[in-house]
Amino acid sequence: MSTLAITKTPNHPASQKPVDAHGLTIDEVIPHLVGHTIDEVERELILHTLIHCCGSRTRSANILGISIRCMRNKIHEYEDLGIAVRAPGEPRVGRTSSSRIAVRSPRC
Repeated sequence: MSTLAITKTPNHPASQKPVDAHGLTIDEVIPHLVGHTIDEVERELILHTLIHCCGSRTRSANILGISIRCMRNKIHEYEDLGIAVRAPGEPRVGRTSSSRIAVRSPRC
């Protein structure tokens, strides 16, 4: 039985590009995903992208490289499981009506 070695590509652009404000790279994030199912990781990625895009299904689908139909189907699946999904245009958590005067995030 043969085994395949996992090769790392440290010079690959995706390995070096920070994936968040803390400057973490893909190579630093991936080890934290080990032990989770693909469905769990996919669900969290979709939900966090929706939050990042202020609930915009179209922008989230474009960022993730999936169709809007796929995004809609995933959202229905999550809602059927009882998972809260951010609605389009829903204010960020903790934002009150008086704080609307503040500058909105350009991501929205």
